[in-house]
Amino acid sequence: MSSGKICSEPWSPPRARGVALVAVLSVLTVLAVLAAAFAVLIQLDVANANAQVEIQRLNLLVESGVNHAVAVIQQAQAAGEKISTLPQSSLRRAFGAFSSGAEVEDARRAPAPGGGRWIEVKNSRGIVEGRYRVAVEDEAAKVNLNTGFLLDRSRGAGWLPGEVALTFASGLPSQIMQRVVHFRYGANLVPGARGDDDANNVLLMSDGIDNNANGIVDEDNEGVEDPGEYSPYYPKGDDRRFTSLSEVLSVLLSGPFRLTVESRRLIQREIPRRTTLYSMDMPGSATLPDEDPADVNVVNPRQARRLIGRANMRTPLAGTQR
Repeated sequence: MSSGKICSEPWSPPRARGVALVAVLSVLTVLAVLAAAFAVLIQLDVANANAQVEIQRLNLLVESGVNHAVAVIQQAQAAGEKISTLPQSSLRRAFGAFSSGAEVEDARRAPAPGGGRWIEVKNSRGIVEGRYRVAVEDEAAKVNLNTGFLLDRSRGAGWLPGEVALTFASGLPSQIMQRVVHFRYGANLVPGARGDDDANNVLLMSDGIDNNANGIVDEDNEGVEDPGEYSPYYPKGDDRRFTSLSEVLSVLLSGPFRLTVESRRLIQREIPRRTTLYSMDMPGSATLPDEDPADVNVVNPRQARRLIGRANMRTPLAGTQR
C-alpha cells in the first residue's frame, strides 16, 4: 500500500524584469528637472544682482554729477560770482558749453537737453567706471505744474501764483492739461479734503479779492474748496504732487482717450521746454535766506497782506488806505 502527499502554494505572476531600471530613470529625470530649474533660478539671481549693481553705479554717477555742480555753484557764490552760463562763468569752465531744449532752433524737433563735456569717473586702479555731464537750464518763466490750477486766462487779480493759465503757458490743449490738475487733486477732484480745509471761508468772502480767479469778488463760500487749499509740500486728503517731469509725461501720455502721434510729439517737446517743478523758493534757502518769506511763490495771503502793509507804512501805495 502506498501513500502520497500533495503540496500547494499561492500562485504569483511572473516577475516583470526591468522595474528597477524604470524607477532609477524616473528618479534621475526628476533630479534633472530640479537641477535645471535650480540653474535657471541661479541665472535669474545673477542677472538681477548684476542689474542692481548697474543701477547702483548709475545712481552714484548721478549723485557725483549733482554734487559736482552744487560744489561749483557754492564756490562761485562764496566768491561773489553771479551764477550764469556765460563763457567766463565757473559753470562753463567746469562743465563746458551747455545746450538746452529752449535753444533748439527747429521747433519741429523735440528738445534734447545736453550738458557740456563728458567727465569720466575712475576707480582706485584708474579704470573708468562711468561718465557724466551736467546740463544747466534756466527755470525762470516756466509754469510750475505743482502750483498752476487755471485752464483758461485768469479773471482775478493775480492773488495766487497758480493763476498762471496752464494751457497758454504750456502751449498744450486744455483737455490735456486738465489731467495735470486732476492728478494733483486726486480721486475727489477738489483741492485738499472736501470742505473748508484751512478755515478761512469767512475771511475770503469779505476781503474784497477774487481769491479763486473766477471773476466774482467775495462770492458765497469762496473759501470752500478754493485752489489755495492745495499745497504741493503738505498735501491734504487725497492730493498728490508731481515729483519729476517724467511722471508728468507719464500722466499726460496716458488717459481715457487716445492721442495722435502729433499730439504725443507736442507733449514730449513742450513739457521740458515750458514747464518746471522747481520754481518755488522756500524760506531759509540760499536764494531766499530770510526767515520771513518774501517770494510771491511762497507767501500765503496773510503773509502777503502783512508784507504789503509794512511797505505801505514806509511808502504809501496810494492816496487812500484802501
